[in-house]
Amino acid sequence: MTSKKLGLFVLAATTLALAACGGTTVSSSSSSKAPVSSSQGGSSSEGTSEKTTSEGTSEGTSEGTSEGTSEGTSEGTSEGTSSSSSSEAPVQSADLFYFDNTFTGPTGQGAEGTGKMVYWAGNGGVVTASSVSERTFSLTYTSTGDWFGVQVFYKLPYAVQNDSYAFDFTLTSDVAGTITINSTKVTLEAATALNYKATIAQGEGDTLSLQLGAVDVGPIAGKSFQMTVNSIKDNSTTNKYYLNRFENGNAVLKDIQVREGKTVAAPADPAAESGKIFDGWYDGDTKWTNTLAIDAAHTWVAKFAEASAAKTVTFMNGTVTMGTANVVSGKAVVVPSTLVIPFGNTVLGWYTDAALTKAYDLSTAVTADLTLYGKIGTQHTGLYSTGGFNSMTISRGSDNAEVFNGFAGATGNNVWDNQVNFAPIPVGETGKNYKITFSYRVSTAGGDVKICDINNGYAVVGTVVTLSVLADYETVELPFSGGAFSTNTEVTFELGKLNSTSNKLEILDFALVEVAA
Repeated sequence: MTSKKLGLFVLAATTLALAACGGTTVSSSSSSKAPVSSSQGGSSSEGTSEKTTSEGTSEGTSEGTSEGTSEGTSEGTSEGTSSSSSSEAPVQSADLFYFDNTFTGPTGQGAEGTGKMVYWAGNGGVVTASSVSERTFSLTYTSTGDWFGVQVFYKLPYAVQNDSYAFDFTLTSDVAGTITINSTKVTLEAATALNYKATIAQGEGDTLSLQLGAVDVGPIAGKSFQMTVNSIKDNSTTNKYYLNRFENGNAVLKDIQVREGKTVAAPADPAAESGKIFDGWYDGDTKWTNTLAIDAAHTWVAKFAEASAAKTVTFMNGTVTMGTANVVSGKAVVVPSTLVIPFGNTVLGWYTDAALTKAYDLSTAVTADLTLYGKIGTQHTGLYSTGGFNSMTISRGSDNAEVFNGFAGATGNNVWDNQVNFAPIPVGETGKNYKITFSYRVSTAGGDVKICDINNGYAVVGTVVTLSVLADYETVELPFSGGAFSTNTEVTFELGKLNSTSNKLEILDFALVEVAA
């Protein structure tokens, strides 16, 4: 294995245009973090609008305000009705809107992120304040550059490409102008609420892609914007949804309409009182698991057990402890979502020995304290594309590398449109030096990799490294100084320049390490 190392580099970020580092980290043909024609996008909408003097009211059976992913954990409060009866019929006309009760800029983990409403600012757009109240999302912003300089994105939980959804919004801007919603132009009058209803086709990524700019005539130099989501409903008469609620005592932690056959994420484990441990979520005798396919409505209730019955499971990465879990004796361990997994990686499997030769079945009943060792493997956090990826497949190689295969280079001038991203990079301690290392091989010339500071105009930290066509893996080092960039930074593999219609990139041994002084 050869090694490609960077020499001296600039620790302070060098300001580049948006096109240099590209967009955020979600595969989406409907997102437009870059200049696109108003007719482009993976989602389409045909909308009608009606001026009103007040914001619309919400409707539907559920108003979730915690994260609506089908994996991972989430936490929040919600309103709505539910039933503890597991025989409740599926609801096809339910309001499916669900979000994690936040409204912030992209974190680098995927701008949209299922069940999240997020904004993006760049190329002359600056957001100075954001807030959310119930279903109303507010931005205070300026925009003096490109019309796409301030944008809002949302991914509906359980959305499948080519699904059709009925959206009902109320929009208010302090200045007049034309915005776009999923590539459809929408004209707003100053300080006048507009009720906008649209049929939106789900694309590859975002369900909602909104640009606060005046299409074809320049940006809205606005001060404030509000959007209230009244409802989102599935136009299908065959897709089925079941309301799942998570409760701890009198507190409802999560309500979400779950598509039939899909899994549902639980909220973060609730704290147990002294002498007790959390034993899981139960609907009667049925225990929630993150692999349980939902085919009925459920009310999941937090259950606690005596701490004296607990066994301790310790999760290790070599000699480093990633976390622990208390398990009631005789029950299987649930891997905590709070494990500290090295940046840019995931756990591919668990073993009972440090040499990773004895695989452990997580369904095994735990009857004594246990130490498990994780097999760590490279794992990207997001993709970004305006369609150039085509039929990209992502798999795990026999050497545990992440394999990105079969995708095409971007067309036209948007050669930065295809990206594989790792984010957010831990900023490190000021005064210390770090480096990100990985090994790769790629089938076609033209791609590059860099560290991008998203909050600083996508400025490059350090040097851009060109990816060479390789038969064998080559190691790259991307050094940086602790505190040299913001908390919203990513390692970006720009793949749009790959000039083949079928490319292959393999990445393994991704690591963030401190460099000795």
